[in-house]
Amino acid sequence: MKRAGRTEDPSVVRAFTSIDVPVFPATTQPFTVWLQVTDGNGHAAMQLIIEHVTPGDVEPELVLAVEFSLHFQNPNEVLEHEAVFDGGIVLEKSGRYQLRLTADGISIAHRYFVAQLARPAEGAP
Repeated sequence: MKRAGRTEDPSVVRAFTSIDVPVFPATTQPFTVWLQVTDGNGHAAMQLIIEHVTPGDVEPELVLAVEFSLHFQNPNEVLEHEAVFDGGIVLEKSGRYQLRLTADGISIAHRYFVAQLARPAEGAP
């Protein structure tokens, strides 16, 4: 995501569904998660949670959680939040991960991505 200026509207540079890395564990490239939420009322304790979803396990494995709060003065108002991961995040293993958003402990949204080994460049040994 980028903005032309501090007050300009954001534009999505790229939305990812997979992260290719040369080896595990791996540190991702820097990235930003940009959120828009609505239908709130008053103060909300928020968390953006990144989890590894292991096949066959009921509970995902926590990678990290980012806490923040939002205050809704009008339920029709759209609030934004940016979680900036300047140093990337460490992904210990390949597989499916989810970004999960909670409000006051209740999951309200999620998005999946896959971490996988990068294919060797064409012509590489």
